Amino acid sequence: MTIYHKIGTAIWIILMVVWCNYAPALADAPAETVILTLPKGNGNLEVGINDPAPEVEPLGPQALAVTDDGTFYLLDNLNQRIIGLSPSTDSVWVQTSNMPLSPTASLADMVWQNNNFYLMSADGVLKLNAEVVKTSEVFDPIRSEWTRLNEHQAELRVWGEGQMSQTLRLTTPHYLGTMLLKQVDAQGNFYVLVEELLENVPAFIVETTVRRFLPTGELTGIARIPLNETYFLPKRYIAITSHGNLYFLRVTATSAQVVELPFENPADFASKLTSIEKTSEVLKTSEVFATATKPITRPRIIENAQKYLQANWVLGQANYGAGNLSCDAHKWALPSYLKERLGETIPNVPYKWGGYMSVDSFLKGISAGKLAGDSCWCNGGDYCITPNSVGVDCAGFVSQVWELGNYHTTPYLPNDSTEIKWNELKPGDILNWASGHVMLFDSFIDGATINGGIMVYESTSDPICNWSVCYNQRSFSQLSRYVPRRYQNVLEQADAPKILPKLVLTGTVHLQGRADSRGTNVLLSPEPCPSDPVGFQNPQSLITATTDAQGHFTFTVTATPTYLCLSAVHEEYLSAMKSLTTTPSNVGQVTLLSGDVKPDNQIDLFDLAFVALHYDTADSSADLNGDGLVNIFDLTIVAENYRQRGPLVWP
Repeated sequence: MTIYHKIGTAIWIILMVVWCNYAPALADAPAETVILTLPKGNGNLEVGINDPAPEVEPLGPQALAVTDDGTFYLLDNLNQRIIGLSPSTDSVWVQTSNMPLSPTASLADMVWQNNNFYLMSADGVLKLNAEVVKTSEVFDPIRSEWTRLNEHQAELRVWGEGQMSQTLRLTTPHYLGTMLLKQVDAQGNFYVLVEELLENVPAFIVETTVRRFLPTGELTGIARIPLNETYFLPKRYIAITSHGNLYFLRVTATSAQVVELPFENPADFASKLTSIEKTSEVLKTSEVFATATKPITRPRIIENAQKYLQANWVLGQANYGAGNLSCDAHKWALPSYLKERLGETIPNVPYKWGGYMSVDSFLKGISAGKLAGDSCWCNGGDYCITPNSVGVDCAGFVSQVWELGNYHTTPYLPNDSTEIKWNELKPGDILNWASGHVMLFDSFIDGATINGGIMVYESTSDPICNWSVCYNQRSFSQLSRYVPRRYQNVLEQADAPKILPKLVLTGTVHLQGRADSRGTNVLLSPEPCPSDPVGFQNPQSLITATTDAQGHFTFTVTATPTYLCLSAVHEEYLSAMKSLTTTPSNVGQVTLLSGDVKPDNQIDLFDLAFVALHYDTADSSADLNGDGLVNIFDLTIVAENYRQRGPLVWP
């Protein structure tokens, strides 16, 4: 297998040339301005970027933020730090001393808000002053929600403090994949990220733009994001100041640049998405394996994938080894999501470069004392696949869930499959980037949610998954190198999936001021908690229970997927949320605060005025304690909870 990974490295270089030749041309656009450039490395004036290698996804700085004084901040994920840069004073500094980072924290995102940095990782949300906070406490006073009217038209409703409200309308020549509010500047202009997809092509050809709208809702400018020039696309690749300056974090294989992008007049803007010449995948290596001929159903493919998320194995000392996270002086490195978790039960299988094995074989290897996973890789002549470690890489994972019978690398998977159009994707198909990465498709995110994209199963270094097999969300912009493919032996007929193990989850939600706590809707989601209960990316994945008179609720769910968020919602009450790391048998109790009669998940002057207006009446919407009369007790409840905001933290 050594020769295949050597060949894969050469193929990666060929792929980049092919992509640059055939990606949509962006000629005649207004000139951009390069603000600063940081070369690849780990010095004070450098930024971490990984080397290209087969079956390894590119990695680099994860986020860009900019303050109103023109200071830029880069989340240097690989070097575990924030880099600050001030072009006006020509100074650069590195922030690590007061960052509350455990060795397990693979930083996925960074937000500058309310004069604080919030660092997002798979472990939760960390505040830069070392205080651990919940996702729900990163409060954004501006909220938005978009509604698809058809494949080319949508509306984005924006509202916030001070009763600001506006509906932005957009029509695009191509399929509208995403309409996401990114900023409201000091003048009240709205900045919206838009992803368009070329239709009826066997690839994700994506045009990403930022649209500027006046406070009145009129479109006044369009800026094009040059995605085709990147080696790696960060999680938060644009930043917009309160003055309306737009910056893009461009990451190449050798450097990271901060680029200011100009806005074009909408009348002069024309989409550059055109039908491109087919990027032929004549990138198949000399691998000669007998391709499995046994048909497989889609439910079985997904069931196979879910097994890698519910392996439930205990990390022992022999599996942990020396616990080193660096490959520099070692032939093996522990996947970082396992750091400092000795003795814990781990649900999912770790990433191992070159790894191809079933879940049963993985568990036997763990029991035999083999090392757990391996995040080292080779892109030269030094052969470093460790025989004494267990896990799977991206291609090994797909080879297993498709039941191919052999390990087929990403350049070879086209031999087992056929190209399809992106809008034809079904559960169990793949998105393949030959010699780079492959993902197993599960579903499209509902177009009515805040953000568009897809849900996938994958074995990846992505910071949310942190070198493991996971269920992950991908934006359309991240898919611009990938080719949708369908296994040639998939059966399209319906096939009932096998019954999965069941888990029972219980808890209690009390309603403040009421003896009867029935009627609260409790939501369980496999997604991380959003900033608001209505902000789940995939509403179809939510499971709902309702509380009884004592506030008790019960869920009976399958062992997969892993549920990450629990929320409680009741009319006239602030919502509550709880982030989950496992699916416990009991989640404890929470008391919802009363008085949100407006409702907008905050208790303010409008709520107080509403209750006062209905004083001495039997109006049920203002009768907060349910005693049949709006009186001083109801006003007291609103006064006690004045200025409280939801979602509340569920202990």
